[in-house]
Amino acid sequence: MLSEIAILRGWSETQVTEELKKREEFLRLALDVPPPDILDLANAMHSFGE
Repeated sequence: MLSEIAILRGWSETQVTEELKKREEFLRLALDVPPPDILDLANAMHSFGE
């Protein structure tokens, strides 16, 4: 599945792994804060990769 993602995104397998780590870290941090409303969550997800 990760190879398919890499092909579709034009990423190397290393880039896919890095993106997965970013998302894992985001979700880990999200567990430590009170539940956001949907707009807060969307804004946080948008700015996380910057």
